[in-house]
Amino acid sequence: MKTILLYRSRGPRAGHAARGGGLEFVPRAARCLTIAAILASAPSLVRGQPADPLDAARAAVDAARQAKADAEKALAEAKDRIAKATADAAAAEKAVQEKAEAERKAVEAFASQETFAADKALVEAKNAVPKAEQAFREAEAALAKAAKDLEGAKAARDDAAAKKAAAEKGLADAPEAEKANAEKTLNDKKASLDGAEQAMQAAQQAADKATQEKDAKAEQRNAARDALLKARERAGQAKAAAIGGLKPLAAGAWTYEKARHLLARAGFAGPPEEIARLYEMGLYAAVDELVDYHLQPEPAGWFDAFPHLRTAPWERHLNEAQRAELDQSRVSFRWEQHHRLRRAWLQRMVETKRPLQEKLALFWHGHFACSYLAAEDSYSMWQQNEMFRRRASGNFGALLHGIAHDPAMIRYLDNHVNFKGSGNENLGREILELFSMGEGKGYTEQDLAEAARALTGYNFEYHNGQFKFIASRHDTNEKVIFGKKGNFGGDELVDLILQQPPTSRYITRKLFRYFAHDNPDPAVIETMSSVLIAHQYELQPMLRNFFCSEEFFSERSMGTHIKSPVELIVSAARTLKLERVDYNAIDATVSDMGQRLFEPPNVAGWEGGRAWIDASSLLLRYNALANLVEQADIVSGLQSTGLSDPAAIVDYLARAYLNVPLSDPKRQELISHLGALPPPDQWANQRGEINTKLRVVLVALVSLPEHQLAQSLFQSDSTLARLDDSPR
Repeated sequence: MKTILLYRSRGPRAGHAARGGGLEFVPRAARCLTIAAILASAPSLVRGQPADPLDAARAAVDAARQAKADAEKALAEAKDRIAKATADAAAAEKAVQEKAEAERKAVEAFASQETFAADKALVEAKNAVPKAEQAFREAEAALAKAAKDLEGAKAARDDAAAKKAAAEKGLADAPEAEKANAEKTLNDKKASLDGAEQAMQAAQQAADKATQEKDAKAEQRNAARDALLKARERAGQAKAAAIGGLKPLAAGAWTYEKARHLLARAGFAGPPEEIARLYEMGLYAAVDELVDYHLQPEPAGWFDAFPHLRTAPWERHLNEAQRAELDQSRVSFRWEQHHRLRRAWLQRMVETKRPLQEKLALFWHGHFACSYLAAEDSYSMWQQNEMFRRRASGNFGALLHGIAHDPAMIRYLDNHVNFKGSGNENLGREILELFSMGEGKGYTEQDLAEAARALTGYNFEYHNGQFKFIASRHDTNEKVIFGKKGNFGGDELVDLILQQPPTSRYITRKLFRYFAHDNPDPAVIETMSSVLIAHQYELQPMLRNFFCSEEFFSERSMGTHIKSPVELIVSAARTLKLERVDYNAIDATVSDMGQRLFEPPNVAGWEGGRAWIDASSLLLRYNALANLVEQADIVSGLQSTGLSDPAAIVDYLARAYLNVPLSDPKRQELISHLGALPPPDQWANQRGEINTKLRVVLVALVSLPEHQLAQSLFQSDSTLARLDDSPR
């Protein structure tokens, strides 16, 4: 059988057998029709008879029609199969989505029910503790009364016994004529003694019963306290599950060291007794106390700021020299107010009962970095600082809106010269790059230019330092930002920024690195970001979940933080409980170490991390801490502990001041230096000598790398390289 190759001409005709050049293979569909036509005429070819051209054509047409019908049928069937497959896929997808939605609702319902049940149990536990405490106090009072009654009964018994003995002696010494009366007296005294013995036994039984009752009430009180801790833990875990937050710290994992870590990171550390108090409260109560700082008293009138003085009409009559002298006096006044503001903020950080509020205010000061040296307006810097404090754990969107209206920032980033027809992109660029989304994250150069246009007219009053919108300078033309068109202003710009996914991730990442460590897992940031979005950018729920999480207390977080100069000195002052602090000296110290408040190096803020440490700064840090320790009365802090053994004292101080365990050689060295000490009740007479010994030990502790740095930083060069290369 011969193989027939079908080609077609490149001209108008097709279907010819191959005859040479100028031909191409016939397409598959055309080949099918041609083969069908050939097969239709096959009987004639086989018989060797010439085929009737008309019959062959008819056969070809019929075959072509049949082939077309078959093809159409096959196509229809294929379409039906595709449609059915598509429908099946859609149905399957819908079923999966419905199942996922049902599971989500079930999880939410369970989480809601669990949260409700946990909150209810927490309320009951909170109510039970005061009742148990009151019952214990009543039992203590009853025991005290019973003990007093027992003492009285014993005294009465002793008195009766003495009288009985006297009566016995009287009977023995009495003349014969008085014997009867003396014997009667003795019998009376015996009866009195018997009564006193019975009364004493009854009092003893009452005291024993009161003791048992007190012990029982103590157990009930302790059980109520334990139940409250467990209820808080359950409520915290339920809330974390309900909001889809980070996994909470495991039950039973709360330790003194974790309490110290929490106080150091969510505040500025504290003395050992404060750490112990937080530890006794339990994780969730401790976190609540720090996060719900608005429940703590706030210092009133911590700084008296004086606004700009309006230019007086008579100043027009001054000559040039007089105006220059007046201007210089105003510059000097603002400069002195700037210095007072720095000292006042340091004092507030040291003395505050709201450590997290000040820690966050310091974070926002570095995040929305603005310098007095450029703004030259101490009053506006104070206003900005108050905004950071007021909105510290509030809504990030409100903070971002506030920065767009902030006179100090407007002046610092030259937005007062940003107006229609003569734009300045500084504020618009930094709001996107540094303040909200991160450099190169989710915006274009066109968005930056449009953001600057949206901020035109955002200005301030020179005479009083308040925000002012100048409508005549605002660009009212249509703008395109993030692909959306509109006549956007600065507030609309901020609203658009808050809708962009990179914003929540950028802010949560910066907060994570500030409170934990430099290299967060992306999944952790995604979870924290989701919590922030779910609460419309309210920071408090996210922070509460974060401070209760396993991640916050992980090995990567604990003991791996290099303190900034302000953190280092403020934490030391709080931990040492210094009675008198020279804030001029502290201001000079942190400035020398590279962190002068209200004067960050640039709009990106302080670099932080490993940048705080070099040979020169380490020496400054050691000396600064040593100077603070020399002012501390360590004896007063230790007397209440009852410790006198040198090893126990070294362990106590190391546990309070170090982020990681003290090495055994260093521990032995410090114990040897301390030597034998008298009992604590004799320390008052030798306070100076004992304080000197203790200060040497404490200076040695705070000068260790374990206090200045994280021990893990010295374990490998790769850690240092990672810190140097990581973005801040």
